[in-house]
Formats: sequence, C-alpha cells, structure tokens
Amino acid sequence: MSRLIIVLCSILLAACATSEVGTLTYDKAVAKYGPPDKETVVSGRRVSVWNVGSTTRKTRFLNEDIFDTRHNQVIRTFDAAGLLVEQSFR
Repeated sequence: MSRLIIVLCSILLAACATSEVGTLTYDKAVAKYGPPDKETVVSGRRVSVWNVGSTTRKTRFLNEDIFDTRHNQVIRTFDAAGLLVEQSFR
C-alpha cells in the first residue's frame, strides 16, 4: 500500500513539475535551487542532480527494526542551449 502512495505522489509531482520543461534554463535553475550536487555531460546534454533530502523508513523483520534511508533526487537534463528538456524524480 505504501508503494502505491509513493508512486501516486511521484506521478503527481512529475505532473506539477512538467510546467518547467521547455521554459527553465540552467542558469535560472541554479539561481532557484542552488548549484547541483552532481553534474555530467552526456551526448551534448547537461545532466544535473539535485538532492532534496532523504526519507527513512522503518521495517520490522524477525523482531528487529531495519532502517532504510533513500535519498530523494531531482534529475534535470538541459540541452546545449541550456534549456530544460527533461525532469525526473528519484
């Protein structure tokens, strides 16, 4: 059930964030979100990763608590002109 909620929230966030695709430039993204945490160039496109926090989940297994930490990331891909062409959440 919790995975379904996570998937639905991810879809909702992606739908809300797509308004920036085609309008947001790399310079505006850095001004708005700060410098990216990771960055590389692939086939002439700049792929930038912003870490936006982490989520810790506690699971009980065989009477032991197991903690799973996931880092929430926004991955933005900019074309050679610096325009946002793709955005995804992980």
